[in-house]
Amino acid sequence: MNENIIVDDADYKTILSKGGRVERFSGSFHNNDSEESVLKPIMNDLKYAKGLLVKFTLSNEDLSLGDIEKFMIKINEITNKDAAIIFGVYYEDLKAGTFKCDILISGLPEN
Repeated sequence: MNENIIVDDADYKTILSKGGRVERFSGSFHNNDSEESVLKPIMNDLKYAKGLLVKFTLSNEDLSLGDIEKFMIKINEITNKDAAIIFGVYYEDLKAGTFKCDILISGLPEN
């Protein structure tokens, strides 16, 4: 059985305490989508982020923590090494071959 890795209010407060502009990214993707294609819309924001809260929702049948490791590695490569990163993983009855990704980005420069 898959275990959820839950994020709570304290995790949100930690990320939001980084100040700056806040952005949210959310989407549904296919298991065979590359990290670059999933993260492309927020690549620039990731470079300047001071805080990230990353939540994955995985299918009960298709994905495991090992499957999202490549996404977290890519996020860590792009994001400033001093940024706070918190992640959670949830399992639901999603359509086979899909997953959801929800990212809260804080500490961005004001435009």
